[in-house]
Amino acid sequence: MNKGFTLWEILTVIAIIAVMAGVSLPAYQQFKPTLKLNAEARQLASDLRYAQQMAITEQTEYYLIINTEDKSYMIVKYPSQTIQSHSLDSISFGTITGLTADKAGFTATGAAKESGAIILTNGEDTKTVEIKPSGYVKTF
Repeated sequence: MNKGFTLWEILTVIAIIAVMAGVSLPAYQQFKPTLKLNAEARQLASDLRYAQQMAITEQTEYYLIINTEDKSYMIVKYPSQTIQSHSLDSISFGTITGLTADKAGFTATGAAKESGAIILTNGEDTKTVEIKPSGYVKTF
């Protein structure tokens, strides 16, 4: 009794895998911009929470300053010490509401200096990052 696979069985399995990959690749390519948009929105929300955490820890004001033309933002410790910066890749800022001079700030208690919303877009879809007056950051 032989144990193992024949060449024909192995080639059949490889052919099935190739057909499945060929069918799923276009669907993945179509879904890829949405995945990137979701990832950038999560990163922005995470960076806003980081600025808030640093404001509480160091008992000073922190800001996230948005540059819509460069499609980037930076976290700044008051008054002007840049902590980190981030550039958006294939994503741009849509509408920014409630934030004066496109700047989200946090006080030493963690409260937001202004509440507002930042909308990210990939040209087809949008994702909103909202900042509540209490400092709560929500993505939807």
